[in-house]
Amino acid sequence: MKEDFVSFANKGGKIVETFHTAERTRAPAVVLCHGFTGNRIESHRLFVHAARELCRRSFAVLRFDFRGSGESRGISEEMTISEEIGDLISAVGWLHNKEEVSKERIGVIGLSLGGVVAPMAASQDEEIRAVCTWGTPVELKGLQNTAKNIFGFLHFVS
Repeated sequence: MKEDFVSFANKGGKIVETFHTAERTRAPAVVLCHGFTGNRIESHRLFVHAARELCRRSFAVLRFDFRGSGESRGISEEMTISEEIGDLISAVGWLHNKEEVSKERIGVIGLSLGGVVAPMAASQDEEIRAVCTWGTPVELKGLQNTAKNIFGFLHFVS
């Protein structure tokens, strides 16, 4: 397992990231998206431990700080969900160009607010093939209304 500290630019800001590579080449890859006020390490080194375990299981993993968070440049008060979506799409694009990665098997895991950003980015970027949310806030009434609009009915079992 190898960990490289790298960066890329998005909208004039420097985004700092850690890229974990497995022994396997052309590995499936995961991008970890931190939550509000978080960073690519997260509390209790959650993302570090998760990335290393995924890497042991033959995944390549990219952890990054959204602009205005962690070590990335930018002003956190100026960041919006749309801006974070842009950062994630840029991170996926960076990852897509790595020869260690299977370009057809890139997924994202979003923690908390990152779990709001991840599926929204996936809806805009066909390079994202899988989404997992982790501790994501959701407003259930809105979710229920959306399900009714999509399916025309909704039954809850109690």
